[in-house]
Amino acid sequence: MAIGGLLILVGIGVVVGPLFGGCNLYQDLALVYDSKLQMVVQLVPAYKFIYGTSFAMDIASFAFVLLLPYLFFARKATFPKVYIFSLVFSVATPVIAVFLVTIANSIYMEGTSNFSDALQLLNRNSLIRGAIKCCVWIPYMCCSSRVKNTFVR
Repeated sequence: MAIGGLLILVGIGVVVGPLFGGCNLYQDLALVYDSKLQMVVQLVPAYKFIYGTSFAMDIASFAFVLLLPYLFFARKATFPKVYIFSLVFSVATPVIAVFLVTIANSIYMEGTSNFSDALQLLNRNSLIRGAIKCCVWIPYMCCSSRVKNTFVR
């Protein structure tokens, strides 16, 4: 079956995704050379692990974003599963990073920060947008007959 209907919107997102993913990765890489961040890492050694973990998760997310166009246009049967995983991963990554920062703050700064305070520092709009994408596209990928008929190989 041809790619049509709502799959066109998914296709646009899959094609544009690497551009945004590359920009995010570039911004994270620029943080490595930020002198303020280096001072914070010296004050709280656990932040080095946290930023390293966050950067590794961003690289993994970018790898998914690069893989998705191939799976989509080749109409591979694995596309819906990988797409769902990448949606969930993109929402979970910042929450995991905030959780790690909260743990580090409670250990090194005598509990001055809690999880809800750190979660407020997240870009809430980005998190809400990601959650809405999950709520819309995960059921569509699981239940749509068009998806099942398109990605059969």
